[in-house]
Amino acid sequence: MNKKVLKQTAVILLFLFALISFKLIINKISTSEEAEVEEIAEEPEIFFHGLSLSEYDTATLIIRSGDILPKALTRANIDEATAQRVSMLAMKYLRPAEIIPGQAIRVFVSRADSLPTYAVYEVNPAKKVVMRLTDSLYAYQELKQVETSQRTIGAIIQSSLYQDLVDQGVPATVVVRLADLYSWSIDFFKIQPNDSIKLIYEQRMVDDSIPMGTGRILAAVLYHKNKPHYGFYYRSADGAIDGYYNEQAEALRSFFLKAPLNFFRITSRYNLRRFHPVLKTTRPHLGTDYAAPHGTPIMTTADGTIEAMGYTAGNGNYVKVKHNQTYSTQYLHMSRFQPGLRVGSRVKQGDVIGYVGSTGLATGPHVCYRFWKNGKQVDPLSIDLPVAKPMDDKYKAEYLKTITRPRKQLDSYNIAPTAAQNESKPLASNQ
Repeated sequence: MNKKVLKQTAVILLFLFALISFKLIINKISTSEEAEVEEIAEEPEIFFHGLSLSEYDTATLIIRSGDILPKALTRANIDEATAQRVSMLAMKYLRPAEIIPGQAIRVFVSRADSLPTYAVYEVNPAKKVVMRLTDSLYAYQELKQVETSQRTIGAIIQSSLYQDLVDQGVPATVVVRLADLYSWSIDFFKIQPNDSIKLIYEQRMVDDSIPMGTGRILAAVLYHKNKPHYGFYYRSADGAIDGYYNEQAEALRSFFLKAPLNFFRITSRYNLRRFHPVLKTTRPHLGTDYAAPHGTPIMTTADGTIEAMGYTAGNGNYVKVKHNQTYSTQYLHMSRFQPGLRVGSRVKQGDVIGYVGSTGLATGPHVCYRFWKNGKQVDPLSIDLPVAKPMDDKYKAEYLKTITRPRKQLDSYNIAPTAAQNESKPLASNQ
């Protein structure tokens, strides 16, 4: 009986051992399969514009100066006929002005047959044009939404309005527009260290992180000698008012610009007894010299008609503009004229009429700006000039209501000093 019990016990033990071993094997297989699945999951297939990179090799073309689209595509071993045909399809979504040196075209080459199959033209962060290069050719565009937000920034002026704002990260295009905004009311030559500027402008972004340019300046305040000079953009509902005004609803735009250049240095003022640096004699200087780099655009300071232009030994290349029966202005020593201008051409305030040079009797690049009132040359910096037409009373209440919020935003904004300003002697606040 004992032997029989022992035998049965042994059989049961063997059965249990086999069962346990079987379970261990199954678990091991399952674990192995899970590990394999996890390993595959760590290397997902990568797609670019819907194309699996596992199927293609890629190359990048850079648009060169003078390129047209077919010419650029042939550099990727795309035959001329295909490049021409697909370019015609792509130009449905492209303007010639959008083809700019430095842009990239990503070309996808099939690993199966080594043929260029797709090209993706990255026009800008918000726009790409995809081209199929084999079989049935086609092209389409991919667009991303461009979001516009407002950015408030400011700077304490130490070196120049331009440089100090650029050091704070303000795009150069915004600074130039800011100079335009104040060009009727502020003489930038008179801005001093410790003056300051604050502004609100539109910033365009893609994917919340990629800059896509800037829009208009919405509001600004320039503190000069402790006095604030506000400017607010306003467009009335009927479109009759569209421009910049101060906190009293007075137009920033005057009949004349303060100067014919955006950024300059006055080297010689109107002076009836100036020593001429070239002729080495004392003679009247009936203009104001604005020094600027060679090629700087020169603007007419008011609307008018070109009544004379040409070259003389003393004036060099010059343009004279008649504004009305009372006022005329003249611009001397240009390197060249703005193409398309001639005597009789109508020009508007701020139009470029030429470029800074040193032609005629000039020792360096500058523009000599001359000003006539009732046929007599006068100093424009010492006379009262006519102002622009004021805002109609029916728009004032709405305008003053509109600027309340941006004015508070400017007034409450604290300017962060740059690294260079932190290292220098602290400046007293002018606000």
